[in-house]
Amino acid sequence: MLKILPFTLLNLICVVGNAQDSLVVSNDIVFHSPFEEEIFRSLTENADQDHFALLLAGDQEVTKEFYQEKYKLYDAIIGNLENNKFAKKGSEKKIKQLYKTLHTSFLRKYEMKNTFSSIFRIGQYNCVSATGLYAIALSDLGIDYTIRETPTHVYLIAYPKTERILVETTDPTGGYYAFDNNFKNEFVTQMRKRKLISEQEFTTQSVNSLFDKYYFTDEDITLTQLAGLQYYNDALYSMEEEKYEYARQQLEKAHLLYPSERIAYLLQGVIALCLAELPTNNSQYSDYFIRLSRFRDYDIEIEDLVQEFRRFTYEQLTQAYHISHYDTTFHNIIRNINDTSLIREISHVYYQERGRIEYNKGNYSKALELLTEACRLYPENVDNQAVLVSAIAQKLNTFSNNTKRIKLLEDYTDQLPFLSENNLIQGQLLQLYLIQFAQAYESGKRNEAEEFRQQFESKMLNRADDIPVNTDLVGRAYSLAAVYYFRKGNERETKRLINQGLEYAPNHHELLQRKRMLSY
Repeated sequence: MLKILPFTLLNLICVVGNAQDSLVVSNDIVFHSPFEEEIFRSLTENADQDHFALLLAGDQEVTKEFYQEKYKLYDAIIGNLENNKFAKKGSEKKIKQLYKTLHTSFLRKYEMKNTFSSIFRIGQYNCVSATGLYAIALSDLGIDYTIRETPTHVYLIAYPKTERILVETTDPTGGYYAFDNNFKNEFVTQMRKRKLISEQEFTTQSVNSLFDKYYFTDEDITLTQLAGLQYYNDALYSMEEEKYEYARQQLEKAHLLYPSERIAYLLQGVIALCLAELPTNNSQYSDYFIRLSRFRDYDIEIEDLVQEFRRFTYEQLTQAYHISHYDTTFHNIIRNINDTSLIREISHVYYQERGRIEYNKGNYSKALELLTEACRLYPENVDNQAVLVSAIAQKLNTFSNNTKRIKLLEDYTDQLPFLSENNLIQGQLLQLYLIQFAQAYESGKRNEAEEFRQQFESKMLNRADDIPVNTDLVGRAYSLAAVYYFRKGNERETKRLINQGLEYAPNHHELLQRKRMLSY
């Protein structure tokens, strides 16, 4: 079963985490407005990012016109502030005047759940949105600052290298998400498994202290990362309402803006939950599977993913036989994952079960094609071998030409070396070689007869005791060979072939009779 992240959402929290490699592909991002898409596209094109626009973009109702109107209002207020001898004031007075101006102009009411756009629509703000507004204003005013975070608050420090003036944008004791003990224990356990928490730390520190230490950071964050936190918070709001698909979309944008341990951990849990609830006949199934496969470092094991693919296989192949959807989904997954071990495991399930289904439907050629791939991946798998050998036997029955039967067995033995040790296959080959060299001698085709007789005798040298020999076929084949050389006047070769045949079938009546006729 997939591991689904346990969590209980209580109050709003503003947090950041340690940087990680991205788990999100930009092409997977779902945008909720043309304005949002335009802003995200510009992130990779422009070194100078418009953070005012980026923070507004999280609201799907925001348009370019709304942005232009509200930025013009904001810019006018900041411009008026600068014109009021702002530059001549001391550091502390500057911050005091800015604080008063922003609160008077924009920040009317603290509200736990909102976005940056709420400031300009209805004057409501929270720690992330207000911090964003202050950071933009400080930057526009040429005032150096840092954005900091603690386990219970996000705040600003103006003039961090000199006066270090603390700027509180909201009441620091209210409006945060507090995680329950189950969430904390699960997070700490996974960090320990990944050896990001040492055994010494685990045994000497409490879960709460380890959670605060590793889930949060007091390092500086950027305005872009703060925008990521806004998406993160929006995802949390959606999860409270069990809107997990929307939460996943917002978390992916959050991680793109701010690739952190904490965002990735929550994103993994949401993707696992969405996949578990998604019907396997949904066209998005492969997309969610691919997303989840990227979280191998977040307690998602190969076996978890293989079991999930087996569930998909049972429902869509075995039960429903939605072959087109099954094949399309498999190939899409294989094209879009990079883990070679996972590709091998999933491919084995696919080829094994597809081959088994085709065999049961009597499509032996297709079954052989699929089962051969399964056996190449896991040649030691006896279940694969058994179905493959049975499929070969059924395919042989469709040929009336004996040489085609021989070629089929030889080709598969060359492709899959384990067949050279399969008594059923080798016993069948012995019989076919006998039939073929008997027919060739009877038709006067000496070279062909000699070729297949030598093949037979070569295999007899290493024949396992459990491989049966049809003595009637042996007697008939060697009798025909002896007759061929007798008619050619080659008595020596005639006697040699009779003796050879009697080694394999000592009591065969026809061979004994021919020996008596030649009086030796």
